[in-house]
Amino acid sequence: YETDGGHGRVVLESADLELRSARSMRIRSGGEVSIEGRRVVSRAVDGSGNRESAIRLDPDTAQIAARETVIASKTGEASAERFDVDGGSAHVRLGRLVLAARRFETLAGTVVESARNVYRKVRELSQIRAGRIRTIADGDAQLRARRVVHHGRESYKVKSDKIHLA
Repeated sequence: YETDGGHGRVVLESADLELRSARSMRIRSGGEVSIEGRRVVSRAVDGSGNRESAIRLDPDTAQIAARETVIASKTGEASAERFDVDGGSAHVRLGRLVLAARRFETLAGTVVESARNVYRKVRELSQIRAGRIRTIADGDAQLRARRVVHHGRESYKVKSDKIHLA
């Protein structure tokens, strides 16, 4: 144990240091608490030693491993050159979501959307390429354009009680 100039220091040049307590252990500081090493690991283990949560810090990697992870903050930010998320499902509840991307792709076996209103604005081309298309409206349906071209390769059917051609 050394003290010099108001600093206390424990120096072990050639031995490991283990602090052990049968009860709680607390580190308090009025300033910064710093833990440095080639690898820093913090673990919480249940009484049987079967489950653990861990935080591992390597010079290039930070890992959080737990059965459940909760992050709560007034504001937050994540930044990465590449960001991958893998899992069984994701549930997101937000008041507003804004996505800004140079290119946005969705790949899915089935896409189900439900909304009160949907508004899309496309500056150039909006194209749907499908095996079949079905549009169902409980009320009116409108198509408005400067010019309309419909083409059926084999047949074209129009069915209604009244057909108005003006």
